[in-house]
Order: sequence, then C-alpha cells, then structure tokens
Amino acid sequence: MQLFLTFLMDHGCSTCLNEITKTQVRRFIIQYLLGSLKQKPRSVNRKISSLKSFAKYCLIVRYLPNDFTHGIESPKTDDKLPVLYDINGSKAAI
Repeated sequence: MQLFLTFLMDHGCSTCLNEITKTQVRRFIIQYLLGSLKQKPRSVNRKISSLKSFAKYCLIVRYLPNDFTHGIESPKTDDKLPVLYDINGSKAAI
C-alpha cells in the first residue's frame, strides 16, 4: 500500500480514496511495477491482491462508493515444477 501511495504522490494524483481511479491502478501496475521497477509477476500479484483486499475492506466499512480495483487482473505467472529428491538426496526434475 505504501508503494501505491508513493506512486500517486509522485505522479501528482490525489490520495483521497474517493478520487482513486481504475486507470491509476493500471498505470501503477504496468508503468511502475512491471516497467520501472521490473518486478516479477508473482510480486506484482501480491501487490494487486493487497490493493484488492484494501478496496474490499473500504467498501465494507463504507469508505468507498465503488471498487477502484474492479476488473483489474493479475499478470500470468509461470507454474514452477516441483523438485523431487531421490533416496540419496540428489535432485531429480520432473
């Protein structure tokens, strides 16, 4: 959340909850996280998840009239294959 707040302030956007838009969230994800910071999709997914959870909470306690994360999708991640060990302790890939 702190990274998103910093992004909004650095780009001259309002930090008032009612004025945050879906476009600003998309710019934060695409331009800042994936572009400038070059974060991995798994890291980006965690940040998106925290933003969505925060927005849902704000809706529940009526701080927001609508969800500014509605329709925001997480980037695809590669599924990592598990690493298996045999009886001798050496690695074997699947």
